[in-house]
Amino acid sequence: MKDVKGRALQKLAAMRRMAAMRGAGPVDVLNFKKEPISATNSNLECGIAIRPGERAATVVAFSPSGHLLATSGADGVIRVFDTVRYKQQRALTTHMNWVMALAWSPDGGNLVSTSDDKSIVVWSTKTWEPLHTIQGNNSAVRCCCFSPDGASLIASSPDSSSALKVYDAKTWAVVEEMAGHGDMIRCAAFHPDGSMLATGADDNVVKVWHTSLWTLVRSLESRGHTAAVMCCAFNDAGTVLVSGSADKSVIVWDSHSWAPMQVRSRAANTDDPCELSVGSAVMDGVVGL
Repeated sequence: MKDVKGRALQKLAAMRRMAAMRGAGPVDVLNFKKEPISATNSNLECGIAIRPGERAATVVAFSPSGHLLATSGADGVIRVFDTVRYKQQRALTTHMNWVMALAWSPDGGNLVSTSDDKSIVVWSTKTWEPLHTIQGNNSAVRCCCFSPDGASLIASSPDSSSALKVYDAKTWAVVEEMAGHGDMIRCAAFHPDGSMLATGADDNVVKVWHTSLWTLVRSLESRGHTAAVMCCAFNDAGTVLVSGSADKSVIVWDSHSWAPMQVRSRAANTDDPCELSVGSAVMDGVVGL
């Protein structure tokens, strides 16, 4: 496990930057110090703090190139910053309510936002105009992510919060719908080779799906979380899946046996379980274990 943690930290050090949110405060862009890092000392320091708006920023995402940082949250405004001087470049204002998730396409050509207003908006990063809007009827859209090849977009359904929809990333037509969770889906993450998708939900369960036929492979319930699963991510090698929960725990799952390799818990009085999702804001998508 130390090797996994060490590799994650070394890769983060190479990228040199990650973003973290502090409740209603600013977004901190964190730099790694020049001193050597170890599995027990990440040597992070705050390089700059940006305040995207008057209300809390709750989602952040670096572009694949690392040149842009998108933030949003309670005010529904998506703000795009350059990552040299962290000056705001754009403010995108289509959403009418809280933005719940942001995802860049692998080629950086599109930015997708999902919202409490029951919509999914696909933005062109050339014009910063909406290319397509998917409007649902019943549910806020809590999560979204692109497949590694950029061919598909996964998002929680705007018609049922416990279902997922698969969209063709060229036509934005629905090509598949999956229902398997018993409550609201909070997170989704692809395996690096695109063969599997992991999801987590308010039913406390992590589920793993095959993407060839979009069939359920495994429900990770035994020795799993006892509260909502807030975030999940595979490591770059695809050998482990990490999930973070409102029960203040992080579980590292072996992606072959699906047995929990390690469970790490925080004190019960930790301020916010969503602290566990800070890894989603790292430039290359690595979760710092």
